Amino acid sequence: MIKKCGLAISKWMIDAFVPFNVVNLAYYQPMIDAIYSINPGYKAPNFYRVRGHLLNKWVEDVKILVNDYRSIWEITGCTLMADGWTDRNRRTLINFLVYYPKETVFLKSVDASHASKTVDLLFRLFKEVVLYVGAQNIIHIVTDNVVNYVVAGRLLEKEFLNRFWSPCAAHCINLMLQDIGKLPKVAEIVSHAANITKYLYNHCHPLFLMRQYTHGKEILRPASTRFATNFIALQSILAQKDALRSLVTYREWTRSSCSKEAKAKKCVEEVLDSNFWK
Repeated sequence: MIKKCGLAISKWMIDAFVPFNVVNLAYYQPMIDAIYSINPGYKAPNFYRVRGHLLNKWVEDVKILVNDYRSIWEITGCTLMADGWTDRNRRTLINFLVYYPKETVFLKSVDASHASKTVDLLFRLFKEVVLYVGAQNIIHIVTDNVVNYVVAGRLLEKEFLNRFWSPCAAHCINLMLQDIGKLPKVAEIVSHAANITKYLYNHCHPLFLMRQYTHGKEILRPASTRFATNFIALQSILAQKDALRSLVTYREWTRSSCSKEAKAKKCVEEVLDSNFWK
């Protein structure tokens, strides 16, 4: 019976594309225990019940949990953070979070597409969240460094005295990386490195050989932000300098049919360019 049950659970996970590491999560075994405690013939909740009543029940529980944190915020104070981003549908979304010494709490996500470019609407949106958290509990407000967010932040400082606004440090660094990337010399180096990675990752056999020489290490590692990715990629390529130079001079590379192509010859030329590595 244990074997049969294990096969049934794993079959469902495989069929539903559920990652195997979910069995390490805190709520996995309690779910199994709850099912075990019910008599045979129990019918699991259907699609509409899971997405409806049960989901709403957990949302309400989370709201109650967040409200319980207010007593802690009154004692320690907190920082309100507004993180703006754009999704695949080009909607401007703002995530609101509250940080205090114990942890960071997610409040809500707002579709601010209609308000993202208007200071007055942004100010009203932020003010609404400040009042929800409790102006007396907030010491610090952090937003992105875009001009309209900056103006809205200054307005909040005037509206709520002794509440301090500052731009997000991570966003500032991201903008710095963006500006650095525009410098002609840097842009040239990034372009040079991109040509190498594009060729290797777009051709199966060269990529196979590269991974042999780098011992499985990748030279293209996406970062959390687009502009940081360029510099992390440069760092990865530099770390594999010797491996890449050995790769393009190895006889298996030089004897392969793909090495005769113009793109392959260009890649070899770029990898062996001493000025690039300097």
